[in-house]
Amino acid sequence: ELMLRHDPSRYFSGWLSYTLSRSERKFPQKGWEPYMFDQTHILSAVGMLRLPANWSIGVRFRLVSGNPESIYTQAAGFDADTGGYIPVASHTKTIRQPFVHSLDVRIDKTFVFDWFLLTVYLDVQNAYNHRNAEFEQWNYDYSQYRWIKGLPILPSVGAKLEF
Repeated sequence: ELMLRHDPSRYFSGWLSYTLSRSERKFPQKGWEPYMFDQTHILSAVGMLRLPANWSIGVRFRLVSGNPESIYTQAAGFDADTGGYIPVASHTKTIRQPFVHSLDVRIDKTFVFDWFLLTVYLDVQNAYNHRNAEFEQWNYDYSQYRWIKGLPILPSVGAKLEF
């Protein structure tokens, strides 16, 4: 893991981090293979800028390698009881989901009163609307698959009251 951090100052704070890791499992018959949640590369960049009049803006960018998946090599046959085909998985995790990346942006304004603080904010997750692959969906006989995409841009508005 590597991390570069800018110590919080009056106007700016932030960091850049990179993680390289490998998560594997050993199976008696198959040997070692990537664990289902293995994310080999993780890159994060976070920054926050304090502006005049109690305004602030923050951003976070993330880039993560996709999880490994077992690919189905064929359907073993039709199961009349369930009305579907029975898949035959490959012996190892042979495909990876595409890289996941997103940019999140938050703008907030703090109002200072005698006995409390009120912060209102606009938070936009996945600001450039990249539809990341979440999992694969196979056709009826397991001969083809497509990636099912995750959430689109997700804006939210909120408030925080501090006493």
